[in-house]
Order: sequence, then C-alpha cells, then structure tokens
Amino acid sequence: MGTINEWTTAIYCVLKEAFGEMCTVGDETMQMEPPCLAVLLSQASQKPGPNGRGQRAVVFEVRGRFTSAAQMREAADTLFASLGLLTLPDGTCLRGCGMRCEAAYGLLHFFVRYEGVVSAVREIPVMEDLKRVQTSD
Repeated sequence: MGTINEWTTAIYCVLKEAFGEMCTVGDETMQMEPPCLAVLLSQASQKPGPNGRGQRAVVFEVRGRFTSAAQMREAADTLFASLGLLTLPDGTCLRGCGMRCEAAYGLLHFFVRYEGVVSAVREIPVMEDLKRVQTSD
C-alpha cells in the first residue's frame, strides 16, 4: 500500500500536474514566493489488524500562499478536484476523504485524509544450504 513518504510524493505529482507552472510546490511556503503550495504531514495513525495487516489513516495539509483572494479560491477548487483520488507508484488508488479548507492570515489551509490497509514487513526464514545438511543412515 505504500509508505507515508510515497503518499506524499504522489500528492506532489498530482499538484504539479494540476497547477503546472502557475504554482511552485515544495515543503514550506514561507521560503517560497507566492503562488506556492507546501505538502505537510498533519496526522497519522495506524490500527493493528489480523495477519500482520493494519489500517492506516493519514491527514495531509496542503498550505498555500497566493497573491489574491480570487487566486486562493481558484486554488481551493483545484485542490478539491485533484486530490479526490491519489494513485500511488504501485498502481494502488487511495480515495481522499474529509476534505476541507480554510483561509486564515493570507494562507490557504487544505486538509485531506487518506486511508489504506498496510502489511507488516515479515522476514521469511531461509532454508539451510544443502551442502551443510548431512544425514546418517
């Protein structure tokens, strides 16, 4: 299902495709000139399940700085449209839920939650080398 870092990278790809050259996408909006977007990890939780599987929920914040209120509203519409379905590098799709946004102090704060089933990495025991195994008759 992928790691949180893979989910973040997939969000970067979606944002770069949706906004193109109009907007810079990075890690922190305060270090970039507007218009710009930053993808931040807001919350993450994981509940254990049977057979080493678990349910992971991750909330991301996409924070944006824009030069006008109209540009901020247009960006909010684009975020709602583009982050509804996230395709990971392995082809798995995650549905964005709980999407909401708010504007405060000239920043757009957009929140989206993705949930998925994750598997624990289990080490598989290796069989012994046949040359070392001796049987007695």
